[in-house]
Amino acid sequence: MTKWFVTDMDGTFLDDDKKISPHSKSVIKRLKDKGIKFIIATGRADIAVKNYYNEMGLEDLTISCNGSFIRNQKTGEIIYEKHLNMNEIEIIHDTYLKNTDGTVEFHLYTPN
Repeated sequence: MTKWFVTDMDGTFLDDDKKISPHSKSVIKRLKDKGIKFIIATGRADIAVKNYYNEMGLEDLTISCNGSFIRNQKTGEIIYEKHLNMNEIEIIHDTYLKNTDGTVEFHLYTPN
């Protein structure tokens, strides 16, 4: 049976400077040594998480975009994705344009 350790990033294994703390690096190494996969689950886009995985020497999954996108970082394979269709995006964007003065940023994420 494969065991996973799943964690958020900010305020958990990242310090206030958005760096992996020495304590976190130690814990991650101990988990890896025991064969336990270290998995990041975050609201961030999956591309923004890849550098942390590389820094930690991991090649496992990322659960990103608040759970709507899961990618195998080793192979690049998309395991799961739940996205909005173009009509839904247009409705959201139109609502955004009608209700903001342009000072609030509008972001869309794609697998690439």
